[in-house]
Amino acid sequence: MTVTPDNRHPGDAEAAAAVAAMAEIYVSGWRPQPGDMVRVPRPFYGTFYLGRVAESVGERWLVDTPDGRLEFLLDEIERVR
Repeated sequence: MTVTPDNRHPGDAEAAAAVAAMAEIYVSGWRPQPGDMVRVPRPFYGTFYLGRVAESVGERWLVDTPDGRLEFLLDEIERVR
């Protein structure tokens, strides 16, 4: 293994980019609020809905979709910007 003077190794840039991307997605601090437009998975179809957050119930969110009000976990919800 070759160590560079600044103690960096091949692959460090890729690892740093991966960590930054994960932090942006998982540690952004964003939590859905009632009225937010979100993208959520359509159960059993492999497609997505655009919906509006109706309310939160503990760690679950109720989202109004074209097929009615459905419940989702935070990791299933994407913010629509």
